[in-house]
Amino acid sequence: MIVLKSGFGAKLALGVLGLMLGVGGVAAGANWHAHFGQQANRRLFVGRITAINGTTITLFTRSRRTVKMVLIKHTQVRYHKQNVHPANLRVGDIVLVHAVRAKTGTLYVLYVLIIKAAPTAQGP
Repeated sequence: MIVLKSGFGAKLALGVLGLMLGVGGVAAGANWHAHFGQQANRRLFVGRITAINGTTITLFTRSRRTVKMVLIKHTQVRYHKQNVHPANLRVGDIVLVHAVRAKTGTLYVLYVLIIKAAPTAQGP
């Protein structure tokens, strides 16, 4: 039995479960090896988006590292239990990212869970 206290850790754990069990998440996740090979390194990152340049996002992680990664056409973005378009990502969003590192060293994003959206001019 797993006991989760309220707070960021609980949201993160539930977010990971949501990514794994979400609508279409299993089907899309099953195809990642077809694009990147069986030996691709899978990585999870939690952090704040600091820059978006086309399909490249820069993330400042909780471990205080800056990581650049590339969104692909198969990238799924979820917010409030719904799939949203990757164009909805904004600088300042706090996200959980599941990515794979290709043999070239490039990180390709498979899933993004927006944990907390950045405030907009109209409010949160």
